[in-house]
Amino acid sequence: MNILATEGAALREATTLACKHIAFCLLSAGVFRGEEPLSQVIGEGLRGICDFFSQLSDEDKAAGDFPTRIVVVAFTDEERAALKHEFEKIQVDARRAD
Repeated sequence: MNILATEGAALREATTLACKHIAFCLLSAGVFRGEEPLSQVIGEGLRGICDFFSQLSDEDKAAGDFPTRIVVVAFTDEERAALKHEFEKIQVDARRAD
């Protein structure tokens, strides 16, 4: 399963289509995740989104032709809790990198 590539590809396509908003549902976090831990699948998806933005060139950033609102939709309480936890981990990692 390569969630990182999937999220990045979706964001690149949204950029090509000049979409300003995009939503990701956690389909891969449900029955399709197989034996993968929920937190790992969600974390990979969030890192894929972050990687997309970290790879934007200064020119791309200046042009602003990329989604500026990203929504990640969780369906269950377990998914919401895991999404919140993984998002908080990414925020902590980002602060450490600054």
